[in-house]
Amino acid sequence: MRKLKILMCCQFPLKKSLGGPKGYIEVAETYRRAGHVVDLVGINEIVGDDKPFLDEQWRIDYFPEYLKSYILSHHANYDVIEYEAIYLPFDLRAEVKTLLVARNVLLELHLRKFSLPRFPGFKTLISHFVKGPVRNLRLNQRINQSLKGIHFAHLVNVSNNSDKNILRSAGVPENKIVMQPYGITNEKFEKFQSARNKKSLIANEMKIAFVGSFDKRKGAVEFPEIIRHLVKSH
Repeated sequence: MRKLKILMCCQFPLKKSLGGPKGYIEVAETYRRAGHVVDLVGINEIVGDDKPFLDEQWRIDYFPEYLKSYILSHHANYDVIEYEAIYLPFDLRAEVKTLLVARNVLLELHLRKFSLPRFPGFKTLISHFVKGPVRNLRLNQRINQSLKGIHFAHLVNVSNNSDKNILRSAGVPENKIVMQPYGITNEKFEKFQSARNKKSLIANEMKIAFVGSFDKRKGAVEFPEIIRHLVKSH
């Protein structure tokens, strides 16, 4: 197998305590274990000075130009450059001969088919009517910017079949899509298998653990119904 030199560009500061960069850090480690040379750079290194890095709208509006300049300055040193699709809505293929791989979480495309449920209450309802139009404009901006980034990349890297299918439905050729789950290594599979084999986890008394951030994008609105369903079924 040929050893590749890979540049991974992350739109967050490189801290494992933050959920966003954790996936990039783990994937970079996986590439390195496979024998490749990986340079992982965070938004601090790409932008080069103190900006509101954790403000999502700032990143969507301004980070693409910084990322474009960084890639144009460094592409000659790499075989592969990987980045989040939404942050490179430019066609660099004539200038950059390096393989361009757009990683995509694809939440934007999924939101074309369904809307996130709202927390109950009068305050939430008022917020929906007051801020709803702006949110819809920003969502369309994200969708259009992501689709441009996907179109101009050589390959698109997604993490599951659901994302792969929605890309295909959006007209992306299947041979352009690579499915690579985040941070899933042989070591992690062995740990999962070991946990399944422990008798304490298959005893008569069932236990449920929740791990994650508790917000509407991660299932907080549906959580009571999920628990009711589990209690009824078991």
